[in-house]
Amino acid sequence: SESLGSFGKDLQVEIEEGLKGHVSDMRWRPRRRCLRHWWPDLGAKRQSHHIVAGGPQPGEGPDQLGVHHHLSSIVYHGGSLYIGDMTNGRLVKWPIGAKQGEILLQESNNRQQLCVETFAVGRDGTCYLMDPEKSVWSVKDGQCVRVFEAKEKNRLEGFEGGNFPGIVDLKCSPAGELYVCDKGRTRIQKVNNKELIPMTPSSKTSLSFHAWTFVISQDDSIYISDAAGDRILKFSGQGNGIVVVDCAAVGIRPTDMALHGNDVYISDMQRGSIWKKCSDEAALMEIANPANHGGIFRIDVDPVDGALFILHGSTVSQWGPPPKFRCDHLL
Repeated sequence: SESLGSFGKDLQVEIEEGLKGHVSDMRWRPRRRCLRHWWPDLGAKRQSHHIVAGGPQPGEGPDQLGVHHHLSSIVYHGGSLYIGDMTNGRLVKWPIGAKQGEILLQESNNRQQLCVETFAVGRDGTCYLMDPEKSVWSVKDGQCVRVFEAKEKNRLEGFEGGNFPGIVDLKCSPAGELYVCDKGRTRIQKVNNKELIPMTPSSKTSLSFHAWTFVISQDDSIYISDAAGDRILKFSGQGNGIVVVDCAAVGIRPTDMALHGNDVYISDMQRGSIWKKCSDEAALMEIANPANHGGIFRIDVDPVDGALFILHGSTVSQWGPPPKFRCDHLL
């Protein structure tokens, strides 16, 4: 380290500190010439991250979130996090920098029995949720308005039994348009004037999928986390879709997903880490490892500066981009 000067001393300190907590997880990873991949969790340890919502102890208070639930979810919009706190049955709006959140909806106290398991947030902050009958409602300023009624005349053919079997996931595009995923997770549709317009797949020859979740990009392309094939798909316009990331090839089980421009962030339930696929690079990069034992957790990204938000346990943490730290000359 003496011959490398201050750089070598910093590296030595980093490794010595890491050894104290990760000796049991040491393993040689020769597949990439990057320090982050032969030193466990070093990439995540060097990132700037801090808690922005919730606390280390789960609870029902305004400054707490419930214990981790695999159906909980988060959406970042306009400087605030919208959190579906499934354990406490409530939808919470938590401004970044605030010490507590604002309860927008409590499942036990709303007449429509709206569920916070899945929701979407529009451009003006309107929240969209579903009732037990799979009708979609908008919620803003305490007012609930039904925007799509799940009744026979609005059902579409092409599913089992010839009927639309219900909605299980909601997303809003950057332009504020509402998209839904069906119960079989095999088709994405857009809500337009209380009618459903099929978007993907565009034909019988198109890629089939079982959508764990989906995201709409700035150019209205639809990115889908395919749970059946462990891959990320992209559908643009009238195209049949392409495979953007073959997660199975690198041992990743994709669950949640977020976009920043054309960069894709992927939550890996198998390793409990977050991966990034840059539009101009072929390889994936592990950028955060909040739960190296694995697990399902939710993510979203600030569309402006690319800050990453991770819901895990009873907290939401904000992670900055990893430092530019090259060390090939040391290996």
